[in-house]
Amino acid sequence: MHILRKPPKGYVQIYGTACLFLAAILTAFNPAAASDVPCASCNSDTFPEATARLADQGYSPENYQVLMSWQERGRSGYGLVTGYRVSPRNGGEPFELYSDKTGRLLSKKEIREAGIEAKRWNLPPIEQLPEVAREVAKFTEPRPRAVGPLKKARPGPWVLLDPIDMGRVLAEDLDHGELDKGPKRIGVFQDLPQAIQVRGESASEGEWQLLSDGGRIWSVRIYSPEAVAQRVHFAQLNLPHGAQVIVYNPDYPEEAYGPYTEPYPGMIDLWAASCFSETVVVECFVPTETPLEQVGIVIDKTVHVYADFAKLQWTKGIAGTCNLDVACYDDWVKTSWGVGGIGSIGSTGYLWCTGSLIADSDPNSQIPYFLTAEHCVGTATEANSLEIYWLYQRDACGGTVPSVYDVPRTTGGADLLATSAAPNINPNGTDFTLLRLRNQPPAGLTYLGWSTSAQPINRSVTCIHHPRGDYKRISFGDTIYGPEYTSVHRVGWNEGTTEPGSSGSPLMLAGTQQIIGQLWRGTASCSLPRELGGWDEFGRFDLTYTLIESWLGPIQLPGPEDIDKDGSVDATDVQLVLNAALGYPITGDANVDDDPQGLVNAVDVQLVINAALRG
Repeated sequence: MHILRKPPKGYVQIYGTACLFLAAILTAFNPAAASDVPCASCNSDTFPEATARLADQGYSPENYQVLMSWQERGRSGYGLVTGYRVSPRNGGEPFELYSDKTGRLLSKKEIREAGIEAKRWNLPPIEQLPEVAREVAKFTEPRPRAVGPLKKARPGPWVLLDPIDMGRVLAEDLDHGELDKGPKRIGVFQDLPQAIQVRGESASEGEWQLLSDGGRIWSVRIYSPEAVAQRVHFAQLNLPHGAQVIVYNPDYPEEAYGPYTEPYPGMIDLWAASCFSETVVVECFVPTETPLEQVGIVIDKTVHVYADFAKLQWTKGIAGTCNLDVACYDDWVKTSWGVGGIGSIGSTGYLWCTGSLIADSDPNSQIPYFLTAEHCVGTATEANSLEIYWLYQRDACGGTVPSVYDVPRTTGGADLLATSAAPNINPNGTDFTLLRLRNQPPAGLTYLGWSTSAQPINRSVTCIHHPRGDYKRISFGDTIYGPEYTSVHRVGWNEGTTEPGSSGSPLMLAGTQQIIGQLWRGTASCSLPRELGGWDEFGRFDLTYTLIESWLGPIQLPGPEDIDKDGSVDATDVQLVLNAALGYPITGDANVDDDPQGLVNAVDVQLVINAALRG
């Protein structure tokens, strides 16, 4: 589903921008050439794949160098594209190129139609304060009702999975690299003995039951011994209109997830939400007069979640003793409401990271943008499997730690808007990912503010995070000497630390509580504090912002252009620019005299925008 059902951010200021645009037409505005971001290793080709791809398009490595690469989604709904910051080796100004998923370079027209804005690499500092509510609503997502228990249908057959070799799993979990602040694994894949297949009336496990109202139901019970939770994987999910799949806990049917009807756009498979039981039921309901032959379901595996953070000390998943409880710092409690734990499907299983809601620049919108690290969520596939756990923290200092399965959770995945890899892969990268959650989080959560101001050494900073998947903690420190890479802040902690699972957590200014980065890597731990050489590195938000300005910042209109090719630059071109910037057509005609002045001018453009706002 799309969350954005109202005018996007920046819309309320669009008339002023449109007037500036019209003034720019009269003054033949020409943008100044942008300066480039510092580059630690620009004398070598750091992007062999991108370099080879662009060479095939006529940009030879002898004449051009790739300075940076990233992925972003156009505002108009166009799929992910790859962006390249390219520098001529003859000393010319750097420029951007974009390619689709096949590697084909996009034309200027295609870039404009996709809603991809030109990057501004020399922006002045920009400030956005947090959006803080008075209180938070600790509700859980509305859940569907399983049909089987309501209709007293016979339970489906059992599919029994082998016990997990926890000795092997825990040994793998202890094998981290020296600088690893990466995702904390909390679940492993469990392949089914044989894939469960439902093809029309035929099912490899179980059978269809006819209900009293004429509907039909099929179900199966999947048992994974000692699982804290399970996530079911649908390798295929094709259903006729009106049919649905629900996954639920047979011991507590109110814990149900879905309904699932098909994979998310662009995907061929789907991961159900975590169901907190060692037995889960997968149920397919088809209403009366709906043809069964259109049903196609394949279930090939589950994720066995083994980390019960509140109980299982033997998992070594509990954070180190030097960590500080965020509930004990009143000035930071409301800010902490915007930080969430991330559960996502990765190559090794179910992974835990940290991220935060982040405010856009329009005070009248509250779109659920979410910032984390690229090494936590770096692909659209990983974003599709996302679950965010909110308010996994104590209500008061010294209070009871809630169970992770009792806290509010936002399921349904997210759209990946922009991402760039870590500096050791991308010299100007900041290891960030910006997401837009598909489902709305609980009311009253804080949307964190941010700053793009450059930060000096010895600036006091704070980080709020979920170390090792544990409940929420806080760390206090300051920026220290310059690191190897110019695109990160290096931090030494005076109190607290970070650990695996803290990755992606926000680094904030101690005074204004604004984001200036997200956690990439580090050596800091309870056993290696600052005085013994421990440190952490966070991707710099002031460099990230250039790539996400089109989402968080005000909409930027391009310079004047005869878009409709009618031989003149006029109000119609303004309207077309607005359409491209907003991602959908605005109501009205900017080339019609809607006011009584007898002229087609900026007032008419304002009337069109007003009509769009009223809609």
